[in-house]
Amino acid sequence: MYGQDDFVLGTKIGLPKYHLVNPEGNFIKGTGFLEGRFVKEVDENGKPTLAVDIIEDLKKRKFIFQTRKL
Repeated sequence: MYGQDDFVLGTKIGLPKYHLVNPEGNFIKGTGFLEGRFVKEVDENGKPTLAVDIIEDLKKRKFIFQTRKL
């Protein structure tokens, strides 16, 4: 829970507070395909790669209900 809204809602509904990212900004052991990856990972052109992989994983597991271009 790293954003204020996430923290407030998570606290309200009793979610546990675990750090999934180490002080260097990499996901810790046990975080699946995210393990060891930098939270602001980008490719050689500066495009985000981690965010794309997370979205693809959510789509694959049918946790994305709607998408739209901004």
